[in-house]
Order: sequence, then C-alpha cells, then structure tokens
Amino acid sequence: MTRETLETSIVARIVQHLPRKPAVDRPTDAELIELSPADGWLLAVASDSVCEEIAAGLYAEPWLIGWMAVVSPVSDLAAAGAEILGVSLLMNLPRPLDPAVCEELARGAGDACRSLGTVTLGGDTSVSGELTVGACALGLVRRDRVITRCGAREGDAIYLTGPAGLGNAYALSRLDPSRTPQPLEFRPRPPVELGGLIARHASCTIDTSDGVVAALDELARVSPVGFDVTARPEELLHVQAVQECQRRDLPPWLALVGCHGEFEVLFTVAPQREETFLEASRDQEFEPLRLGRAVARHGVALAWDGAASVLDSGWLRNRAATAAEDPRQYLDDLVDFARKVGQ
Repeated sequence: MTRETLETSIVARIVQHLPRKPAVDRPTDAELIELSPADGWLLAVASDSVCEEIAAGLYAEPWLIGWMAVVSPVSDLAAAGAEILGVSLLMNLPRPLDPAVCEELARGAGDACRSLGTVTLGGDTSVSGELTVGACALGLVRRDRVITRCGAREGDAIYLTGPAGLGNAYALSRLDPSRTPQPLEFRPRPPVELGGLIARHASCTIDTSDGVVAALDELARVSPVGFDVTARPEELLHVQAVQECQRRDLPPWLALVGCHGEFEVLFTVAPQREETFLEASRDQEFEPLRLGRAVARHGVALAWDGAASVLDSGWLRNRAATAAEDPRQYLDDLVDFARKVGQ
C-alpha cells in the first residue's frame, strides 16, 4: 500500500511557510475561522479552481466552466455543514478578449449560484495568456455543529448523499466521445441543504470532488479505521456511470476509482445514531445511499461476493495527481489497475 500521497506531501510543504489561525485543529473540508468567542458561529472559507479540468479538456464550454468554478468550493462548504454566504470569482481571460465567452462564463457561474441559493461577492477579472477560473466560497458553521474529516470508528456506517460515478462517466465521455451516443449532461449540485442534518448525526464527512475511493482513502488516513464498500456498483452508481463503463467493457466499479468526482458528500454515522439519522432523513424526504462500513483493517476495500479486495488507494490518488498531463494514459492505467484487482 502507498503510504504517502503526493497531494498531502505538497500541501504540507506549502503550509509550513504560511501563518494560520484555524478555529479547529482537525482536518476539515473548509477552513474554519473564529469570528467572536461570544457568538455561536464560525466563518467557513474554501477556495478552488478548475484549471486542471480545463487543461485536460474535460471542461471546454464556457458555461460549464463558470458553473464548476462555483460548485467546486461550495462542495467543500457543503461537506463542512456550512450555510453559504456567497462566492467570490476569479477570472483570468485569454487574449484576444471574446465578449461572448466572458458572458457565458458569467452566465454559468450565475446559474450555479441561483441553483445553490447563493450570490456572488465580487471577485477579480484580468487578462492573461490562458483561461484561468476559480472561486472562494464563504459560509457560516454553527460552533456546536462542527464536523471534520476525523471521527470515524469501527462499525460506523458509510453514507453518500447521492449516486456516485457520474463525474467519472462524464470524463469518459469527454475522453472518448466516439462510444457515447449523445453528450452526457454534467451539472453537479452539492447538497448544501443537507449540511445541518449531516452535521447533527455524522461522525465525519468529506466531499467526493475527487471521487469516492479518494474520499474514503483520505478519511482512513486521519482516523483509526479502514472502509469496506459492501454495496454493489449497481446499488450506488448513477445509471449513466454503469452504462458508460459497459460501453467500454470496463468494470462499473471503476467509476468509484477515477479522480473526477460527483461532488456529493460522503459521511459516516455511528451505529447508535443510525436509526435516528434515518428517521430524520425521512422527515426531510432524503434517501441516503449506504455504501458500507468502517472496519478495523486499514485501507479501502471492495467487499462483495464474500471477499474483500483491498485497493492501493494511495497509488490511485498519486496517479490522479498527474492525470491532466495525459488523460488517455491515465484511463489506460486505471484499466490495468482493474485487471490486477480482479473484481
């Protein structure tokens, strides 16, 4: 098993030089900042960009680029259980300036904000050699409902807020459109309205912007457990993810492994809280997907058909870190990985 991920190593080298004052000393999807010791709220901040996806050719339409620029940081706030205040946009536009492209970028960002029930909070627009789009999202978290990536214990149930794999299916359709009858629509919407429910009942949480297996791997690195995915692929994957894999004779579970996620929230619930959580979910007309359970054995495993195949999820994440350099080779490497796993 790969012990260290490239992402963790790079972030650690950067952070050591930066002054920080987080309100929580455990890893979270968003940075939490003290506003006033007397009030009951913390400020949640998350930033992200879609530069890699643009470079890899996954996001080509300006409208989708604008949409994803908003969705990416808001997904982190959703996992932190935050109430969204707004999004500040950064757009570096390529020369020569195309007013139609600028308008479509803004329209996509605006549509995403309206879908999520939030607003823009200014930002910055400049001109550069290539298109660069990102955003910073701000929100508020109740002090008594802080939820972090730590806290999973053996026996906890693993849940997901919605079907998995659509992001990876979309990536497959972009990399090899000849096998897709019609372009897949990809408009992920982080479940911001479920943040309070999850924060009240979950033991830890993370978003799946990098895929389900990457999310489970990260949780396993900060908690004394591993995870068994016991739900079969057809039970937890988006129907289009299953279809897209079948067109290419790929095992559907690869849609859990790829690095282009679906921007849902993955979380664990302790056994003694599970029934209360499910009852509260029914009250909100929310049907969470149960993926599996936390186990004493470290690592992430596919555990169906009476066997558990432990994945080298660290290797998968490290390979994903260089996927944008050659997306088709990355896909070939995932296929080779699937053959070795044998599921």
